[in-house]
Amino acid sequence: MYYSSIDLHKNMSVIISLNYEGKIISQQKMPNDDYIILNYFFFAIGKQHKAVVECTSNCYWELLNDHGIDLTLTHTKYLKAIS
Repeated sequence: MYYSSIDLHKNMSVIISLNYEGKIISQQKMPNDDYIILNYFFFAIGKQHKAVVECTSNCYWELLNDHGIDLTLTHTKYLKAIS
C-alpha cells in the first residue's frame, strides 16, 4: 500500500508518495492532466494507493475514484491545524 498527498494548484500538482514504512518514495511536480496523473498512480508508483487532496473546484475526485484509487478530500483550513 502506498499513501499519497496531492497539493493541487490551478495548473499543476505536487504529489508526494510514501510506502507502508512512511518513507518518501516519490515527490513530483506535474501538470494537471488526467493522463499524467493516472500514469503516476498506475505505472510510476503502483496500483495500491490511498490518497488525500484538498477540496477545490478542479479536484480529481471522479478521475481517481473511477480508477480505484481510495481518495479522501480534506478541508485546507482544518488540515493546516492538524499538521
